[in-house]
Amino acid sequence: MGNKKDILPDENVDWQAFVLEQAVQNGSLFGIVVLAFGIATALLNFSRLLIHHLFGRQFNIWFAITQAQNSPLTLDRIKLELARMISFSLLLLGAVDILETITKPGKNYEMEELYKMALRVGIRITLAYFLGKEIEEIMLYQMAISSAHYDFDEEDETLSRLAVDETSKSKPQGLVKMTSKSSLAALKKVARRKSKAN
Repeated sequence: MGNKKDILPDENVDWQAFVLEQAVQNGSLFGIVVLAFGIATALLNFSRLLIHHLFGRQFNIWFAITQAQNSPLTLDRIKLELARMISFSLLLLGAVDILETITKPGKNYEMEELYKMALRVGIRITLAYFLGKEIEEIMLYQMAISSAHYDFDEEDETLSRLAVDETSKSKPQGLVKMTSKSSLAALKKVARRKSKAN
């Protein structure tokens, strides 16, 4: 184990730079831990979802930080939780990058380092943008389900993702990527058809 002299800087070292350097190191580690936790939680919940589909046991979502713990386990909830955890870890790593640029004077950067940093920032911004779109789509879908005032089981959830042909209300056209308007309309149509059948 390191002694106290290994952890604390010399008396001649600038304390502000030391604190920022420690924040960069610990912030990167924390961002990686958040990302690893999100992935591990998604894998665990996905395996439980597979058990549900194979054996019919119903589970609630585990280790959900951004959702209620007693929420039923669905693929959309797993995707939502994972997307939020990845987004949060990207935010942490972006903050760490900003702190890192503060700690190192601009004249010490070489062009190759600046290109790498710009590439990292670009990738993180792109990932965050598309994760935000995915989160928005999943949340709109969940709001559409709750606004239809209908209790969907697995079969109905699959049906709700099918677009219904306007001319013959019984033939699904195929699986489509849902937007907020189309998902709400499809869910309401499925709910009306289900209530008419009963």
